[in-house]
Amino acid sequence: MKLVLKLKLVTDHETDALLQETSLEFLHVCNFLSRSAFENQTFGKFDLQRIAYHAAMAKYSIPSQLVIRAIANVCSSYKTLLTQIGNHNAEVERFNSCCKPEDRKEFRVLTQITFQPNTSVTFDSRVMILDTDQYRVSLRTLSKRVWIAFQAGERRKHLLQYAGGQADLKRSGKDWYLFQTIELPEAETLPTTNHLGVDVGICTVASATDGTKTVRFPGDRIRNVRNHYYQLRRGLQRHNTKSSRKRVRTLRDKESRRVRDYNHLISRRIVEQAKRTNSTIVLEDLEGIREGVKVTKSQRRERFSWAYAQLIGFIVYKAQLEGIPVLFVPPDYTSKTCSKCYYMADANRTTQAWFQCRKCGFCWHADDNAAINIRFLGAESVRQKRPVCMQEFLHTDRRKPLRSRPG
Repeated sequence: MKLVLKLKLVTDHETDALLQETSLEFLHVCNFLSRSAFENQTFGKFDLQRIAYHAAMAKYSIPSQLVIRAIANVCSSYKTLLTQIGNHNAEVERFNSCCKPEDRKEFRVLTQITFQPNTSVTFDSRVMILDTDQYRVSLRTLSKRVWIAFQAGERRKHLLQYAGGQADLKRSGKDWYLFQTIELPEAETLPTTNHLGVDVGICTVASATDGTKTVRFPGDRIRNVRNHYYQLRRGLQRHNTKSSRKRVRTLRDKESRRVRDYNHLISRRIVEQAKRTNSTIVLEDLEGIREGVKVTKSQRRERFSWAYAQLIGFIVYKAQLEGIPVLFVPPDYTSKTCSKCYYMADANRTTQAWFQCRKCGFCWHADDNAAINIRFLGAESVRQKRPVCMQEFLHTDRRKPLRSRPG
């Protein structure tokens, strides 16, 4: 498993100047290569290297291996952009085929990528040596190699033995950081006897139940952080000055770090609960959950700033490190279906927080009820050895459930 380890470099005035010079030259090379790739419509690494490598070496005083890394960065950026444009245009084509001519959307076209200042510089083993014993790193700059000491968290130092591959050098404020790739061996998947259903949301960030105990993580902490920084940014953006824009970027980074810290806490607690109860973690497959969803203007900011993908990613990689299996199930109707009788109706959700079945009268916290349903779908998927959806068990006013609840 590949992860990224953040190392803080301890620099002096001379080293800082060398790193700034190298970073600026790398930025110029990336923009030069981007222009060449766009003009020639060449986005493969070997093709772009054949076209622009010698020109970049002649124009810029930069080590050859950094030019190779710049070519890889440019090609990767264009391939990502082309994929995004293709997906967008496919959706636009489907939309335009069934809408009025005046409501048709425009297709996106490829534009030249311009790399922004403070672009990270990519190093590999040819231009970097990581000394994990003395906690220092050797980087190839424009003029010479320099040895720089680095700092790592006490709980992360043992991961340095797995360092390998590329590293990205990036400046944040007045400090330089090296984002080193590490390759951790995955633990052997453990045989489990239980299932832990996890429902993720906005009002409740996550609700996890193993059948006997339910752990709920409220969303007030994240909501308060979001609202606090939103109000600060809103006041600064009215000024629209250079210093206010810089302050806005600083606040954005602070908000992101606080939300990420809470997601790390939640994911760690969930994985610990799964390990303690010998459970398989069952999550909803929320890919594309935002597509086609209409929300009011007041809810738009909260809905589209929801970091559910980050939380799910943290749960997955932490579970893999512990050897805990993770299973994804369809999310349809899990929040509107009674976990006791499987009666499904929109009226079951009396409020955002509470669930009350109109058929059997079962009343419970809505997110905990959804977690119970997710846990049930996970157990059924394992038992039947296929993905199981909630529609197979629904009981509505018009039809009875296809199957009764096992056990």
